[in-house]
Amino acid sequence: MAVTAVLEPGGISPPRRARQERRFVALLGAALLALVTVAGVVFWQTRPPSADPGGRRMTVLHESKQMIPPGAVVLAHEQGDGVWEKEGCGLPGAKDGYLTLSYGVQFTSTTSPSVVLAMAQDAMTRQGWAPDPAGLLMWVKVLAGTHGARATASFITGSGGYEVHAFAPPAAAAAAGCP
Repeated sequence: MAVTAVLEPGGISPPRRARQERRFVALLGAALLALVTVAGVVFWQTRPPSADPGGRRMTVLHESKQMIPPGAVVLAHEQGDGVWEKEGCGLPGAKDGYLTLSYGVQFTSTTSPSVVLAMAQDAMTRQGWAPDPAGLLMWVKVLAGTHGARATASFITGSGGYEVHAFAPPAAAAAAGCP
């Protein structure tokens, strides 16, 4: 009695074709895993995880809002979350890194300027900010969990109202050579 083999188009038996398909899928999966791993390592090495892990630095910057007196009208506020700058900011000599974290508020108040200023100074002192010897209406605060990194805050008065600005260096690599 003769045994007849059933062949698919191309002369390959069904069990052999199934083995080839499984082998191809396994190789494709391994190649995809290797590609994802290499991409992850390259990304991790070129971009540290965060300018502000856990948002702790930005929380300190938001303390500057306490300088705004009750009843004031906030005209604008802005926040700079320390975005990553690849190749610095494109200027010669600049290098990759995170930009400085920032927070600012512009407001008006019907309260007298001397009272607004006294309230601002009191608010910053209560929160552990110290007057900056380098400037009038400026404060500094050492950021917890760092090796002396400092946040700075300033209070500006003008004919159109008041401005509060606060800045902190990023926790990871800072961009250099950027304005």
